[in-house]
Amino acid sequence: MAFGISGNENSSQMIGSDVAVGFIQNGKGYAYDLNIDAKAMCTTILDVKHGVCQDSVLGHSDSLQLLEHKRLNLVTGIKYRRQLTISEKNDKEYRTSGLVTVIWAVGRLFPNGNLGFHRIWNKQTKQIDFVRQPINECKDFVISPRELV
Repeated sequence: MAFGISGNENSSQMIGSDVAVGFIQNGKGYAYDLNIDAKAMCTTILDVKHGVCQDSVLGHSDSLQLLEHKRLNLVTGIKYRRQLTISEKNDKEYRTSGLVTVIWAVGRLFPNGNLGFHRIWNKQTKQIDFVRQPINECKDFVISPRELV
């Protein structure tokens, strides 16, 4: 699953975004910093990497720190942290005032570690005020047995 800052300040856009992707594989949790400049797996074209690439593959640092991972009743949770301010040119800043346009997606992870196309994602623009006073607007997350089949 992935979450991050949109490539466009006014609409949720994958190209140009700065995202964290997190997953659990063989019981171990992972979180990677990604830069997205094309709708394709990370590939090399004329000695330059393009697509959905880990910052570390691009020669930059991975600015994420995995804090916790768990899978419970088919729900996967990944907790990580990163600085709000940018540390490299590929990073996008999490503003501490006003709305920030974000993207998110859930997709496939191939055995070689490459990310596959996402099967669900935000299809409308989503903006979050990261420093507002917390309000619990969450709905219960319940899956009926019929939906699991």
